[in-house]
Formats: sequence, C-alpha cells, structure tokens
Amino acid sequence: MAGSKISNFPVIQPWIKQFRIIDMPIARQLVDELSYYKTSQVFGELKSEVEKKIDGYSKVVVLPIRELINKEECYYSADNEKETPLVQSSESPLGSESFASNLIAQLSRESKKVILEHDKSPSLYMIKHRKVRALILVDDLVGSGKRVCDFLDSIIKNDEVRTLITNNEIDLHVITFMATDFGKDEVNNWRKDVGVNLVVIHKCPTFHDLKSSDTYLKLCWDYSDQKEKYPLGFKKSAVRVVFEHSAPNNLPSVFYKDVKSFKPKNNHILGLESSWKAIFSNRVVNEQFKYQISNVEYQNKKTNLRIVQELLKSVSFDDCSSVESLMNSTGFSASELKNAINVCEKLNMLRVENKKVSITNTGRSELNSLGLPKRVVVFNDEKYYPNVVG
Repeated sequence: MAGSKISNFPVIQPWIKQFRIIDMPIARQLVDELSYYKTSQVFGELKSEVEKKIDGYSKVVVLPIRELINKEECYYSADNEKETPLVQSSESPLGSESFASNLIAQLSRESKKVILEHDKSPSLYMIKHRKVRALILVDDLVGSGKRVCDFLDSIIKNDEVRTLITNNEIDLHVITFMATDFGKDEVNNWRKDVGVNLVVIHKCPTFHDLKSSDTYLKLCWDYSDQKEKYPLGFKKSAVRVVFEHSAPNNLPSVFYKDVKSFKPKNNHILGLESSWKAIFSNRVVNEQFKYQISNVEYQNKKTNLRIVQELLKSVSFDDCSSVESLMNSTGFSASELKNAINVCEKLNMLRVENKKVSITNTGRSELNSLGLPKRVVVFNDEKYYPNVVG
C-alpha cells in the first residue's frame, strides 16, 4: 500500500520538491524512516511508569523537565523557600513542557501522594512540610541529555535541596518515554555524588542506527543552511522521532527549521529555491500531517484486525500449534505473529503454554461471531504485508 508511506502524503510533497531531482529518491527514503507517536500513547505509558514509581512513597513531587531561562537559574529559590518554582518556561500550549504539565495535573487529581501547591509545583517549604520523599522528573525524549542534566543542575543549585538528596531524605528520579544511548549515558553519568535513577521506556531510534545512515546524514548536512549550527540535530543526535505534540530539536534541521535566505552547506548544490520550508516548522506538527497519518493508522488497524482473525482461524484448525507451524500456515512474519499472539493472549482468546498456542472458549466465540469459515488461508505469491508507519 504505497499510500501508507509518509513520503506519499500530500503535505510532504512541497518539502521533497525542494531537493534536486537526483536527490529526491533519498529524500523520500529519509522521511519514510521517521517514527510518529501519538500524544495519547506517550501520555499513557509515562503515566503508567510514574504511577509505579509513586507506589513506593508516601508523598512525591512530579516535575516536567524544561528549558532553563538562563544557565544560572536556580529552580528552587535560594532566597525564599515559600516561592513556587516556574513549571513552564513558555506560555505556549504546544510542546513537551505543556504536555508533561497536563500529565502531572492528572496524576495529582488521581493520587493524594502527588503534591501540588494551589495547582502549582510546590515550594521547598511545602516539600519539607509535607515530608516529600521523592522528586520525579518526566520528559518525552532525552536526546543529547543536555537539557535533562541542566535541569538537574538547576534543582541542586539550592543547597538545602542538594543536602536532602545527598542525605537520601529525598530520592531523585527521571522517567522518559524515549532516550538515545548517548542521552541515557549522559544522564546516568550526571554528578555521581548526587545520583539520579533513570527510567527509559523506549530506546529512541536515530538515523545513526540505519544501514544507510551515511547516505541519510550526508543528505541532511548537504541541504542544511550554511549558517546552521546543528545540521544533524542538537549534539548530532539525528533522532528520527516525531511526537503529535511536537517535533524535537534533535531532528536534523531540514525537518524543522525554515530558512528565509537559504544557501546549502554543500556549495556544489546549485539551482535551489532561495528559501527552505521545513515539514515541522518551528517544531510544530501541523494538522494536515496529523490528519494524513491518522488515515494510515486507521488502515493499519484494519490490517492488524485481519491478522488476528487469520491467526484465530489457524489455531482453531490445528489446536496446540507451535509458533513455527503458525508462521508456516499463516505466512505472517515473526514480528506480526508475535504481536497478534500477544493481543489475543491479553484478550483471553488464545493460551500460550510451553511454546504451544491453543484457542480458548473466548477465542472460539469471537471466531464464530465473525461468521468466518474455520479454515487455514492459503497465501499465494501476492500475499499482502502491511506497511506500518513508524
């Protein structure tokens, strides 16, 4: 299904047409390597991990990691312990900071363990008064690790907060939806004398990880502006992730930076337009992109349902099947089969014991309700494998 590729989205075509004709095929491949994550998924998985961490404490404070106003910023005032800290550095409703703030607001409504002060992040005075035992910092992505480490530095600039942490009176945690290997190492190596516990839910995909990384990174460098400091994203992270709520600055700059007077770094590339229009201008994921990718996700959901249906039919035909035999009878790839079995097991439609898969009464009822014949589908040479975005 060619239309499922990001490079075929109508909203992407003006961006692709900015490249020379000879480079357009690589540009298409480049954008197709992006992974897109809905805010609801990031929100849900982060919330689940934070709730697990909260369980071990009587009282906690949950903070969104944000950009500092300046390098000297002290998150908790050194002069007034009753002053509440600034949670967001911007009033913008978009982006990671706002998303994390919404997460914290919901957590505080659902759990009395999560402390707020007049719907704001609590002051140092409140932290001490309510006997808070953990600071839990949340973020959607740790790319270079610099933002997280800078934010941690701003927290311990207050000597009293630092003492509480180093004396193990308050534990310090960072929970992130994603992190690059480099970013993970940076946070784990932050100030060993203080110590922070890092939880990473998913490893962040980057262009460095791909077989064609050299080709992709060269294209990003060639078509970045001559004045661009971070053509491969901040600290050369070159992530290939886009969130519904924002595009990270760790993406190569060609994806998110508009340039009015554009000149490519590779001065052998001639005949381009005098400006560059990014897909995610100013790191905003526009509504056209969201709409077009949501249509693809809907088609993929229908495809995944079909895979589950075929799996149930195959198992009902040959109960107590091995995974290997199911791969042969269905024609599914190992990853497709694993995902489908996991879904069916969670819904109590299949049972897996000793590497044997059998159908449950719930599974048989589901199969009967579909009105589908209980037979193994024979796949021919034109069998269809879905293209999944991300």
